[in-house]
Amino acid sequence: MSFDSIVSSLSVGSFGSFGLLDVVFALLFPAILSIAVVYTYRKIQIHNSYSPSFLLALYMLAALSGGVTLFIGDNIARAFGLLGAMSIIRFRNALKEPIDAVFVLWTLSLGMASGAGYYLAATCFTVIVAIIALAVKYLGLADFGPPKSIIKITMDGAAKNLSLIEKTMNTYTREYRLLHELHSPEQGTHTKVYTFLPKKHLSVQDIESKIASISGAHITHAMYRPDRPAGRVID
Repeated sequence: MSFDSIVSSLSVGSFGSFGLLDVVFALLFPAILSIAVVYTYRKIQIHNSYSPSFLLALYMLAALSGGVTLFIGDNIARAFGLLGAMSIIRFRNALKEPIDAVFVLWTLSLGMASGAGYYLAATCFTVIVAIIALAVKYLGLADFGPPKSIIKITMDGAAKNLSLIEKTMNTYTREYRLLHELHSPEQGTHTKVYTFLPKKHLSVQDIESKIASISGAHITHAMYRPDRPAGRVID
C-alpha cells in the first residue's frame, strides 16, 4: 500500500463519513486553541474561586465538544440522541461566577467550530475574543475593583472568641464576606474562611496579626492577591 493510499484511508471513510485525521484534528485543534482561553482566564480572572481543575475542564471541554460535533455532523437523529443522553447527567457543581460560564461557552463554541471543520474561523474567533477580554481588563474599560485576599481561621475550643473575629473584621477591613464556615465538635474546632479588603492604612499582614492576637485563633491558610491574578499562597 502506497503512502498516498494510507493517507487517503486515514482521511476518508475510516469511521464512516469521516476519517482518522478528521478525528485527530477535531480533538487536538480545539485543545490547542484552548491554551489561549486558559491564558486569558488566568490574566483577567477577578474573583477568589480560582481552581486549577476548572482550567483542566476547559481543555477537556474543548476537545470533547470538537469530537461530539464531528460525530453528530448533519445527522438530526444523533443530535437528539446526544441531547437525551446529556439530559440524564446532573451537574452538582454550580459555577461560582458568571465569568466562568462565559469561558465555558467560549470553549464550547471553539470546540464546535473545530469539530465542524471551520478551523480558520475557530482560530479567528479565539484570537479576537481573547484580545477583547484582555483589552477590557488592561485598558480599564470595566471596573474590576481592588483585588481581595482570602484567609482561613481555625478557632480552638473558645467559641466565645468567635465574635471577636467578626469584630476585628468589622474594625480593620473595608469589606469582608464569610465564604465558608465549619464546626467540628469531635476536634473542638470552628473554622471560618473570609474574603476581605484591608483598610487603606493597613496591610493584609496587619489583619493577620490582629486575628492571631485573639486567644485560640490560628491562621491555617492565607492567599494574597496584591498584583497578580494567580496570587501567592502562604501556609
